[in-house]
Amino acid sequence: FFFFENTKNNDQTTMMNGHTRRLNPSKRQHLKQLNSSQHKNIKLKRRTLTLCFFSLFLAAMLILLLIRNRITAWMEDSSATSSFSVAKSYEESFSRRKPKLRFDWTNLPIKSEAAMFFQRHQQNCTLPLAQIPFRNRFGLGSDLHVWTQAVCNAASLGYRVESTGPWLWLDPTVCPGNYSDAMGCYFTKAAASSELSCSLKIEQPPIAIRARQGYHCNEIMPQRYNVSDFRTGGIEFLFSSVSRAIVEEAERLLPKVFPPHGIVPPNLITVQIRRGDKLVEEPSLKRLTIQTFIDSVSKLANPDLPIHVFLATEDQQAMEEFKQTAPSHWTIHPDPYHTELKALKERLVTSDQNFSHNKGNNYNENPRLSLATKGKSGLIALASLLLAMEANSYVLTTTSNWSRLMNELRKSIVEDNCGVDCHTKVIDLKSGEW
Repeated sequence: FFFFENTKNNDQTTMMNGHTRRLNPSKRQHLKQLNSSQHKNIKLKRRTLTLCFFSLFLAAMLILLLIRNRITAWMEDSSATSSFSVAKSYEESFSRRKPKLRFDWTNLPIKSEAAMFFQRHQQNCTLPLAQIPFRNRFGLGSDLHVWTQAVCNAASLGYRVESTGPWLWLDPTVCPGNYSDAMGCYFTKAAASSELSCSLKIEQPPIAIRARQGYHCNEIMPQRYNVSDFRTGGIEFLFSSVSRAIVEEAERLLPKVFPPHGIVPPNLITVQIRRGDKLVEEPSLKRLTIQTFIDSVSKLANPDLPIHVFLATEDQQAMEEFKQTAPSHWTIHPDPYHTELKALKERLVTSDQNFSHNKGNNYNENPRLSLATKGKSGLIALASLLLAMEANSYVLTTTSNWSRLMNELRKSIVEDNCGVDCHTKVIDLKSGEW
């Protein structure tokens, strides 16, 4: 536009200038004044148009800036709302997700030579049967170790073992009917020792065998293995195929032990405190104060991480004393065997003065508790054991069968399955072996 106006004006000026030479001076002066006036008008138009365009440019930039700010604010609000919705949705979906144990206890690989021996021996259908009846008066951990010794005794005589019922630790709601092999309900590979699992029938009637016959397991194992290795192999064999019912019970208890969603902290430390009748059997355990257990936890714990303790004990006094003595920043996760059966146990102690060992019972009170619960406490005890094995660090007293059981599972299953860079740790405050 400016170029067009300037060109037009210059042409007119040239023409006028061309005529000025033929005009008189007065007319020439008039034309000069007219030409000067036109130039002034053109300059004024230029300035006006420039100012208008500059104003329009500023207005457009201001509008764009306002739109940009508005869009940014809207996007931030939308993002915050979306993030909240996603987080809320994730939290809700996570709370609905069924908690899981870190190992599939129903199907674990057998790795040790001792455990492979148990598998080969118990599934050798050419061998006749030897039956071991449970006495139903000792603890569950004791019964499992008795079974491993029974296999040792039977193998030395050329037999495989079938455990006969009734076994007071079986929960009839998950183990209905009469199991020909009492161990087969909770430990599915142990059921392979039953005649029902063998197509080859042995006509020879089964013999009865005792668990304590003085046979040494190294007679049927390489000399580098001792009794402890044999026991550990037997426990590895049993727990490589735990029944689905025990696993489901453990996963049911996960949110109760590790609220609210059953997430097990990665730095969990399991502490097993055995009191009750064990104090009579092992008086030296009385010297192990609660502070001793707490000091051991401090040695195992990572000081840079929160401390979580799974406290495995059936003793109410030990549970309360540990909670009161432990530092306030520790998180204590009580044994579900204690919490789930606490009310029933208190009623039994009140109604039966001989129920507790300290009141005259010569045997472990847990079998009597299992009889009172019709085997339910056996299911809870094994589920609690699987929860205890979620830890990589342990404070134990292996004079107790239950602590020894934990240590055997630590060595044979947890250590080999917890990961490439995973290493378990244990402090054994009172070692022992049966």
